[in-house]
Amino acid sequence: MINVERKTYYALDVAKFISAFLVVCIHTGPLLDVDATGNFILVQILARLAVPFFFVASGFLFFRKLDFKREYNDYENKAQLKHYLWRLCKIYIIWTILYLPFTYLLLKGQDGITVNSVLLYVRDFFFTGSFYHLWFLPALLVAVPVVYICLFKLGLGKTILFGFLLYLIGMAGNVYGGYLMQIPGVQRVFQCYSVYYSLLAPASIHYVCVFRVIACLAKLSFF
Repeated sequence: MINVERKTYYALDVAKFISAFLVVCIHTGPLLDVDATGNFILVQILARLAVPFFFVASGFLFFRKLDFKREYNDYENKAQLKHYLWRLCKIYIIWTILYLPFTYLLLKGQDGITVNSVLLYVRDFFFTGSFYHLWFLPALLVAVPVVYICLFKLGLGKTILFGFLLYLIGMAGNVYGGYLMQIPGVQRVFQCYSVYYSLLAPASIHYVCVFRVIACLAKLSFF
């Protein structure tokens, strides 16, 4: 039976509220008409901490429930994992349904409703999010079990190292992709990586490394 004991972290709740406000800032640019430099600092520097924080907070709240003295396939640990993933699936499905009218209007306004557009939507549902800002949930659904296995199989140090390598790969593609495309010999490799990264992997999978770090912190703090 799953342990449903809850503990409230008020500071964490406050940080979530602030981070939610920062996410809104990312998508709206509130200072753009007032001061371009101030808007850049707010949106591209300060507000960019919000999404990683939500990954960190999610990892903290989940992994603290596990018993790392047991195996990864222990009944209680697996029950916690299944319960958490099912909860995320329900949230994702509910929000997907709520956004279906907007999705329909977007598809209709682009190339119309075609077999190709429907197939692309199904692909996006699993890999990049059913609506552009819902990418966080499928990324979370991948990150949690990956971190879960890594912590039990690889241990603390290797998990952090593996996460750091994933972060470097993500940064190379997201931030320095334009420069990599200009390097002879690297262009073909980067193109292959881009196909995999955009079609076969969840969006921003490099954030998985944040989970690894916070999982390790949770392990040190609670076990």
